[in-house]
This record gives sequence, structure tokens and C-alpha cells, in this order.
Amino acid sequence: MTLGRLDFSWSADGTLVWEPGVDPSATKKFYDLEGNPRPAPPEVARTHQEAGMSPGGPWVAAGSSDTIATTAVKNVSTGQVRPLRPVGGYRIERLAAWADEGHLFAWACELKGIQSCSISDFRTRLILVDVDGGKAVPLSAYRSSTNDPRTWTPVFSRR
Repeated sequence: MTLGRLDFSWSADGTLVWEPGVDPSATKKFYDLEGNPRPAPPEVARTHQEAGMSPGGPWVAAGSSDTIATTAVKNVSTGQVRPLRPVGGYRIERLAAWADEGHLFAWACELKGIQSCSISDFRTRLILVDVDGGKAVPLSAYRSSTNDPRTWTPVFSRR
């Protein structure tokens, strides 16, 4: 079995880099720019979502305990959690990166009935979703499988 890429990413303030764990439940490992291990920023340490903190810091991508939503955004100041429920025919499964302070790049599956996402778990597409969860814009075609080494994986970077 071939594993996909595990690229390093920048912390929200640009002072650290982090590597993802080998599976979604694993903790991110943070390093300073000299390669020395460092503790995770407090809010980021509590999430397994790749997106982490928003660029300006008021939001953190999080999981959701909502029965309909698996992802959410949390207001760091107030602690308020906004579940990102299905929108525009998509169920938001993973928050990949922040586009700006109010939008995230996310992986979503097509919602065609209650079981469609669990049946087609590997049929996901990249979307842009707002922090209110009220709008989703498709950005890519569907990927057929994340286990296929020929499947593309986006790499997000600051401009």
C-alpha cells in the first residue's frame, strides 16, 4: 500500500511548521524554523482539522459533536462552535485550509440521501465554504479514490 504525501504546513503566525500525523486522529507535530520540536499553539492542539487557525486568529477549524455535521469552526474568543452542516448538496468532511478570514477550503462528498457519503467515502471534491456554513462553491471535480497513488492532492501555500 502506498501512502499519500504528508507535507509540512505553516502555523497561523508563520513562526512554526507542522507535520500531520499518519492518520486523521494523530496529533500534529510542531517545529520551529531550526527544526526543533515545539508545543502546538493552544487552540490548534485541540483540533485534528488540517486547516487549524484562521489567518488573523479569531477562528479555529474543529470537529463537531452535531449529529448532522462532522466539522465546525470555533470562535477562539467566545468558545462558540458553529457546526458546518450539509450545504448545497455537500457534506463537509474535512477542513483543509483557510482561504481568508471567512472561508475555508474543505473536502466534501456529494449528499444524495442519508447514506450517500458513507457509501462513496472516497468520492470527494474540494469546495470553498464560508464560516457560517451557508454557501459552498465547488472548486474541483470528484476524486475517485484517495488510496490511488495517481490521485491528486492539493498543496496550500500563502501568496
